[in-house]
Amino acid sequence: MVWFLWFVLKRRCDDINVLGMGMGLVGIGFQVSEAKSWMKDVLRVGTSDRSGELIELGAVTLMVPGNLPIGCSSSYLTLVKGSNKEEYGPEIGCLTWLNKFAEYHNELLRIELNQMQQRNPHTTIIYADYYNTAMQLYRSPKNFGFTRGALSACYGGGGSYNYNPLVQCGILPSTVSGEPSLFIFWDGLHLTEATYRWIFRGLFEGPYTVPHISSPVWLKSKNCLKSVQYIVHSIVLLLLFVSRAI
Repeated sequence: MVWFLWFVLKRRCDDINVLGMGMGLVGIGFQVSEAKSWMKDVLRVGTSDRSGELIELGAVTLMVPGNLPIGCSSSYLTLVKGSNKEEYGPEIGCLTWLNKFAEYHNELLRIELNQMQQRNPHTTIIYADYYNTAMQLYRSPKNFGFTRGALSACYGGGGSYNYNPLVQCGILPSTVSGEPSLFIFWDGLHLTEATYRWIFRGLFEGPYTVPHISSPVWLKSKNCLKSVQYIVHSIVLLLLFVSRAI
């Protein structure tokens, strides 16, 4: 919350958090059982306490995102690549144990949000279901225009998922594998613009918010829609940053 207040006052932030929830399990070496044991405390501090401060500052509508299906991420698939086929879902090829951990996180988050809503009846607290919004893309990528598959990154350093942790964007020998709009992932960690547009539609035009929200009439204007998509893209990035930072 200190960084947020600094942003409000100064319009800047001095640090960047680069470790997401999955990286804590994969990169640092936490066991799933260990992570589950402190997940409730993390959500209490990171969600209830921080959102409560926002409400005290005057926020009347909050949208809180759940976690993405991190087991489908090109980066995590590369970092924990193994020979045990039972760890991978047969339908898509995602890491089942990582996705189950994300689902566990989201389940606890929704319980926390429901309790927070009861304590703050004057505030609208919306859960953004990133997990299922993204899963529809992974299950049927071609139906959404992602003809280059669901799990491989557009911009990367080669390998099964075109991701190499030692080869970052803009650094040789990283290359662009084709038109970004044909991929779900940009660099194995971040999504492409096309994916963000589908996330926007899932949240604001589809069933992936609780309580359900729908687009007002003014959003149906083409020019306005482009502007709002840009804004939502920025919000998605901010919310992802906040969810990782907590």
